Amino acid sequence: MTIRLLIIIQLFFIYSCKNEGKNQVAKTKKNKVTVDSTTLTSNQLHKKHLNNFESNPNYFIRDIDFNKDGIADKIVSNEKYQGDELYLFVNKNNQYNLILETINLSEDGGKIIGDIIATSKGDEVFKIHTYFPDRGNLQATHFISYTNNKWLLKRTIYETSSLTESEDTYICDVAQNIPLEELNTANGFEEFKQMPNEVDRDKLCIKQNLIFAKIDSISLSQIKKNKRTNQSIFDYYKTETIDGVDIWSNKMFGRCCSNTDISYSETLSFSITANVNNKSLSSD
Repeated sequence: MTIRLLIIIQLFFIYSCKNEGKNQVAKTKKNKVTVDSTTLTSNQLHKKHLNNFESNPNYFIRDIDFNKDGIADKIVSNEKYQGDELYLFVNKNNQYNLILETINLSEDGGKIIGDIIATSKGDEVFKIHTYFPDRGNLQATHFISYTNNKWLLKRTIYETSSLTESEDTYICDVAQNIPLEELNTANGFEEFKQMPNEVDRDKLCIKQNLIFAKIDSISLSQIKKNKRTNQSIFDYYKTETIDGVDIWSNKMFGRCCSNTDISYSETLSFSITANVNNKSLSSD
């Protein structure tokens, strides 16, 4: 009887300890989540205050009214090769509050951030330009819209071509419609649409034919050779040239294929303005 009672007491003690342990773990986990959440929020608010970005060379800031209230807000982005962070700070009574954190759509080993520019086409409020930094023409312009207090990556215009002298350039306008805050999530990554494959571009994109003009060292030397120092329009008019054939082409008021200048008495009128007052010139 004594042994049986002792065993029952021991089992009860073990059961109580286990339950107490489970309760304690649950409480600990719950408190830890709460504490960690509070700590992370506090750190994020401190780290991501606008002042911390203003003098940081790894970021650039653009003044853009992204919520259509007529007041310029702040968009902060990583500089090229420095990351893909993007922050939206709304301007409330000249106080900038972080309201959205996402990515600038640059790619590791791919397209890099170019710039963030305001736009006002329909509900679109700004666009993010990215491009491939090496040979060839590969760039993307991502249009961000604002509707019902929500920001969406509405669409992306892709452009691609190579560097041959005559090459087809494809312009592809791709619908996205992804909430901006989801771009850095697994769901946003899966929904994001890249440029159409080559086999589909003829039917999904606009094809343009561009001719590339190449400027080599010879062209640059010729440009430099013919560069003239800045002169006033009157001094330039009085300048004579040695080459008789060139005399008409190098003078603004010259007549083609003739050494005779157009006189002021002829029926030709023009307007000349300047941002300085030159007292050496008459007012006539």
